[in-house]
Amino acid sequence: MIRSVLDPPLEMVCLDLAGTTVADGGLVDRAFSAALDTLGVPAGSGRRHEMDDVVRRTMGRSKAEVFAQLFADEGDAARANAAFESAFDALVAAGEIRPLPGAEEAMTAATARGMKVVVTTGFIYEGAQ
Repeated sequence: MIRSVLDPPLEMVCLDLAGTTVADGGLVDRAFSAALDTLGVPAGSGRRHEMDDVVRRTMGRSKAEVFAQLFADEGDAARANAAFESAFDALVAAGEIRPLPGAEEAMTAATARGMKVVVTTGFIYEGAQ
């Protein structure tokens, strides 16, 4: 979109985390796969293909919401979410996330121009209530 000189200046930039500011090398997909493995959904099964499709279509949404959609049983959904978080944390700790080229510079340039930079994600912040 081309902005006109008559447009008011931007005050805020809102960016997604995975795939926009950082490259995860398929980390999210692998963590979802680990969670489905933990719940005993066989890889290659029809049910697994359906679940994988839901996961792809809901990227960016809360992972807890996605698991609630995948599993009718609340306990199964909670176990899947915990397995996802555990797998995700292990992959992050292994150093699998890298900043995308130019992301840090773009955010720094935006703040230097007085803009607020907001990063959004479908991941749960452990301090959230």
